Amino acid sequence: MLANCSRLLLRRSAFEVPKTDRLALLQRVVITHNVLLNSAHTAQALLTTGYSSSARRSYADAATPAKPKAHTGRAKARTTKPTGKSSTTVAKKATGTAKKPAAKKKASPAKKKTTTISATSAKAKPKKKAARKPRAKKSKSDKQKNLIAKGKERDVIAALKGTALVGEFPKTLPQNPYGVLSQELSKETHALAAKAASAKFKSMTPQELEHYNHIANQNRATNEAAYRKVVEAHTPEQVRLANNARRLLKRKYKIRHSVQPIKDERQVKRASNSYNIFFKERVDSGDLKHMTITDMGKLVSSEWNGLTKEEKDKYIKQQALDLSRYKFEVKTVYGRDAKPKEAPKATS
Repeated sequence: MLANCSRLLLRRSAFEVPKTDRLALLQRVVITHNVLLNSAHTAQALLTTGYSSSARRSYADAATPAKPKAHTGRAKARTTKPTGKSSTTVAKKATGTAKKPAAKKKASPAKKKTTTISATSAKAKPKKKAARKPRAKKSKSDKQKNLIAKGKERDVIAALKGTALVGEFPKTLPQNPYGVLSQELSKETHALAAKAASAKFKSMTPQELEHYNHIANQNRATNEAAYRKVVEAHTPEQVRLANNARRLLKRKYKIRHSVQPIKDERQVKRASNSYNIFFKERVDSGDLKHMTITDMGKLVSSEWNGLTKEEKDKYIKQQALDLSRYKFEVKTVYGRDAKPKEAPKATS
């Protein structure tokens, strides 16, 4: 096929190039031969298009042929029309003798997935700073835990003492003759006051003892008046809560100083159950004198279990009356209703 194309191009060039310019014809033959060796598609393009008569190439240009353009599959349009009958007849003969090669359909390349990048995303986005990891909490030592626990305990004790009215009562004066004598001697001689008071108290005359007893009785009356004044400055409900706080300080936190129950005649007496009423009756009878609490409890418990139902009904009725009394006093004194847990448990 390449040989046929070469012959056709030589014949066509012989008609188009003047006879006197044989050098140009030779150059075209060399160029054509090189092009045909590179690509069959380029030979087809040269066949349909032809060379212009005015084109002249030097021998130096023919030595380095230009790279052929990529074939698109479509024939290029003619730029110059051939002149004369000879050129048309040769073209007709060329078309008659040589068939055009069928254009091979190029396999359409697989479409590549293209991702469109917007102008804003094309810009390099600033990298987000990595979030700092929270520091691992150091485990506290046993010493630190003990200090924290003690601090919390101190806060609780301080709050309970405030509720218990600790520190609001005045300091009591000595209420016995020996205490009065010790206080008097401590003002005179700070050192060895206890020994001096003990020696003097043993050698005291009746007149001196009467003098110190009189001072002690006056101090007792003064203490009671001061104590009553502090108690009456608070409501019965506040005194009740203060006693609860004092019991908690003594039982749970082992505090013994200044936590004795506050004496207040306004406080409501708790209701008793039937067994306690029976126990009090037996103690008041005087039959259990000179007995220990343990022995008394064992004896009264056995007697209670030996009672019949009709005999126990007497004490059960007294329990109901005492409970109604308690509810009434709670309402009038504390200004609230009695709680169910405050009622005494029934015994059988």
